[in-house]
Amino acid sequence: MSSIHTIFFNEKILFLEGKNLIITGNNGAGKTRFLNHLTDNLKGNSNTDNKPLRDKIISEINFGIMNFHSALEFKKSENEHLKYILNSEMHTQVEYIFSKEIAEFKKQLKKKFDNFNKNKDNYFKNNSNKIKSSENGKLVIKISKELEKKNEKYFYYYAPEHIENYVKNLNSMIDSYIANKKIVEVALHSWDKNSIYFFDSSRVSRKDISIDQFKTYDEFLKSGSLTDIEGALEAYLLFQKLELLSLIKHRKASGTKIKQINEIEKWFIKVENDLKWILENNTTELIFTKNGNRVLIKQSRTTFSLDDLSSGFKAIFNIYANLLMRAQIQKIAPEHLKGIAIIDEIDVHLHITLQKKVLPFLIQAFPNIQFIVSTHSPFVITSQNTNTVVFDLTTNELIEEDLSRYSYESVIKGLFHVEIQSEKLESEIKAIAEILNNEPNSYEKLRNVLRNITPFVKQIDVESKSFYFRALNHLLDNQELGDLDV
Repeated sequence: MSSIHTIFFNEKILFLEGKNLIITGNNGAGKTRFLNHLTDNLKGNSNTDNKPLRDKIISEINFGIMNFHSALEFKKSENEHLKYILNSEMHTQVEYIFSKEIAEFKKQLKKKFDNFNKNKDNYFKNNSNKIKSSENGKLVIKISKELEKKNEKYFYYYAPEHIENYVKNLNSMIDSYIANKKIVEVALHSWDKNSIYFFDSSRVSRKDISIDQFKTYDEFLKSGSLTDIEGALEAYLLFQKLELLSLIKHRKASGTKIKQINEIEKWFIKVENDLKWILENNTTELIFTKNGNRVLIKQSRTTFSLDDLSSGFKAIFNIYANLLMRAQIQKIAPEHLKGIAIIDEIDVHLHITLQKKVLPFLIQAFPNIQFIVSTHSPFVITSQNTNTVVFDLTTNELIEEDLSRYSYESVIKGLFHVEIQSEKLESEIKAIAEILNNEPNSYEKLRNVLRNITPFVKQIDVESKSFYFRALNHLLDNQELGDLDV
């Protein structure tokens, strides 16, 4: 099953373990950019290929361990840790982890190199009587063969350019690798780029989706394109209806034909039940025009075509039809379709009622698909339970708590950091505080403000309510409630 186990993004590790993911955040937070990078990564369309550079870095560090790390006073345990990282598939294949490790190594190498230079300078200072200049101007250190053999760093004190080049080259390669690493990276349970389904926010750019009823299903298959997905679905529904009629007309006591009939009928029932759920009408059924060239949706006495759907339903239907047809092309039941569906702005064109239903509808229709969606709608966010997590790009926070238990107001204020009280109500509360603090005897003035707030008292937050009831108690204590109806 193709599903994302982990996403690496901006020093954050998102453990999904196959769960659905809702991406949210303030305007400009980068929701679309995140999904585009994720899709490119999954489909292998990323322009950055750091593998050759990664291999060079690994080779250079291994060379350094053998030749320079002793002089740089790396401990045995430090070298062993480096070797483990360089030989670990997880550390070397996941760019996020490898980048983090080599960034830490770069800091460590700088400290070692700084210490090496400090020790070198001290050595020259303390052994100035043993140092003389040769004819070519280089320093010559008079040390015994035994001492040179015992500690090779004396050799690099004399020829530090070897270590200098090692450090310089590694720093350059590490900086380049980190600068070009993938913005979004994933770890998958299994991977098939043909099971990645991406829907951008312009999937329904016009209110009128023209469905080409003149194409047959065979023509859609031959074209190999799913751009007119609603047309393909209508053509397939017509094709299935004709196939069903043909099988019933020529039916014999044949197990194969009975199986075919059952499969087609099951498919129609599946589509009708899905439409009943999303259209919130249990009388919904699929019917066909008399000449058999159009599919119609019937609800009680009302009949309409797929073209007549509102822009909101068309936005949902575009995704639903696309996944439905992909299941059919693979010759599997829709509930068995596997993969990852990435949907940018899942709430686009949707009324509040549909915002609450769109994600549960798609998950119910395609239970083996992992949905990764972006939204700024609190109704989408609170529509799901513990099988879905939320990632806030603004705060870089992964929320694994079940947000379906929270009110829309709580999500708006807590997740989107937006005050839900109107500016008018805010000013009224401030007026109460002003009167209580500076004009406590202005009872009429206080009654007028409370009269304006009382109809909306259920909407105000706890702090505002405390001012409201404090003002009421003040009037009651002074027997100045008057005609105020509370």
